[in-house]
Amino acid sequence: MQKILFITILVALASFTNAATTPTVNLVVTYPNGHREFQYGDAVTYTTSVAPVGTGATNPPTGTVNVFADGTQRATCQLLSSPPTNIVCAVNETATPPLSVGPHNFTSFYLGDQNYNAADSGVQTLRVVAVPTITISVSPSNPTVAQAVTVTIATTATNPPNQASQPTGTVTFTANGNQLGTCTLTSGGCTFTIPANSLTQGSVTLVGGYGGDTSFAPVNVSTTFTVGVATTATTATTATTASATSTTASTVATASTATTTGSDTNGATATTTGSDTNGAAATTTATTGATTQTGASTQLNNGGSTAFTGTTSGAVTVCGSVFLTLLAAAVAL
Repeated sequence: MQKILFITILVALASFTNAATTPTVNLVVTYPNGHREFQYGDAVTYTTSVAPVGTGATNPPTGTVNVFADGTQRATCQLLSSPPTNIVCAVNETATPPLSVGPHNFTSFYLGDQNYNAADSGVQTLRVVAVPTITISVSPSNPTVAQAVTVTIATTATNPPNQASQPTGTVTFTANGNQLGTCTLTSGGCTFTIPANSLTQGSVTLVGGYGGDTSFAPVNVSTTFTVGVATTATTATTATTASATSTTASTVATASTATTTGSDTNGATATTTGSDTNGAAATTTATTGATTQTGASTQLNNGGSTAFTGTTSGAVTVCGSVFLTLLAAAVAL
């Protein structure tokens, strides 16, 4: 009887010892807003799963899970009761102040219950990065197809605001989805030149994609502008035509009449009429700029007039041997 009782006690002790198993604990950190990294100030989600080890587990783990960063508790949650093979709890980051920029060691710790021993997830290192505010601008603001465009990238602020360093790395540019090239940040900024004839006419959405570095998160910035067609210079030449009439009177008597017609290099005509007694020949010359109008006329002797009528592009001057001949005739009288 005593022997049977002893065996029963041993079995019970063995059962109690075997019941307290150590589960597998896993921690997953989820970033909000589609972020690919732990950005400064993010309300990240800590998801802890506690899974029994081995087969035949009938009681799911219960109890509390605490999440630590660098040994300081950041969040706590209670395990859900189902499913029994992978108990999960999820909780958002609530501790303040936000974790500083740089690497941090995270651990999820399960406190255990009557069936499961306490266990942790092991250390997971995550880096918190600052968030830069980056601007993009183009010059000229509305270029033509034939113009080169200068793109300027500048860092205007960071979160946290007291971040000592500035973003480093590269910015990749695309225009309407077509890659153009890159520039490398220096002191938080850089410039890039889009060659002439690289953009098509119309609306252009230019995107600058900053790839991030060990301290700063990736950021995309964009601007939209219109590319116009190249203008062609046109020179218009306008000819101005003016009419001029010159009349010169003489004191010599009229004895005969003669009419002479000439032309200039532009096709304009000049006519000189008059009379004299000697029938002497004269030349009437009209000059305007580089254009010369010439013709022969009969000189006046005793009265009458010499008349010139023509078409030219400027002022008309009547000169030549007409005056000399008239003067000689007057002296002879």
